[in-house]
Amino acid sequence: MALRIPLNDLTGGFRIYSTSLLNSLRLKEMTATGYCFQIEMAMAADLAGARKRQVPITFVERVNGVSKMSRAIVIEALWQTTLWGLTRTLRPNADKLHYVK
Repeated sequence: MALRIPLNDLTGGFRIYSTSLLNSLRLKEMTATGYCFQIEMAMAADLAGARKRQVPITFVERVNGVSKMSRAIVIEALWQTTLWGLTRTLRPNADKLHYVK
């Protein structure tokens, strides 16, 4: 909601990026790591005007094992998303200049 990207889940799912989209992005300018990188890629693709399509899946809850998401990953995602959301609100064209060639 903070980033106003019309996708339901910014950290999950299977994504396909076209070569032309990837060539139009400043990938070396991206700084996020872990799951947050997926959010940054979705934001950059959105700013570049990429076409988006969602296909619903049924997620089966994990029965055994432990999540790979650490507290640090969650904190990074919350912090970065807040900063990106504020930047998009206060300086709407700044991100586009940062991510799109």
